[in-house]
Amino acid sequence: MAPDGQLPLVIPLVLYNGEGQWWAPRELAELIEKPGTGVEGCVPRLLYLVVDKGRYSLKDLETRKSIPAQIFWLEKNTKRKALVRGAKRLVPLLSGPDDGPLRRDVLAWFDRVLMPRGRRRPIPQVLELEDFRVMLEQRVEEWNRELREEGRLLGLKEGRQEGEARLLLRQLERKFGRIDPKTRRKVTGADAERLLHWGERVLTAERLEDVFDN
Repeated sequence: MAPDGQLPLVIPLVLYNGEGQWWAPRELAELIEKPGTGVEGCVPRLLYLVVDKGRYSLKDLETRKSIPAQIFWLEKNTKRKALVRGAKRLVPLLSGPDDGPLRRDVLAWFDRVLMPRGRRRPIPQVLELEDFRVMLEQRVEEWNRELREEGRLLGLKEGRQEGEARLLLRQLERKFGRIDPKTRRKVTGADAERLLHWGERVLTAERLEDVFDN
């Protein structure tokens, strides 16, 4: 309670990071049926503020010296180099002597939202600024390392799929002659398992349609 006996002001705030723009009513009175004449003043009114991530450009968020802006920026721009820059901008924003709990929250957010598979790490109850900086750098490096590995595995998978598609097309052309563009697109767009299944059917199929018949 305030020194003059009045209640302190509490401002409801919504941090919204959905795909579309915020559309819900912003005042409680809009959710209540219209009252009869003479009791309009009894309708409770409560307005809340909305911080909508979708209304800010990446450039605008990057220049704002606030923790929510930098978190929004990281959510919208999770490229490897961007993650490094965003993490560096967070450190000075959390350098206050009373920012320990908030530093822990930011690290927890990194683990649950940005880290691969939402991996969680133990975070000390008392987190000094230098410890926060080191742990944040470690998380960024781990994120980059796993992203590079995922990219390598994806490249191997795509290379295998491309090779199997070329092999199947060669088999089809040798047995049935020239392959039409529609069938060619169907083959090149299929996954490795389906390509293998079709390749087995080539051996016994009498018509091109028999290879793809379900």
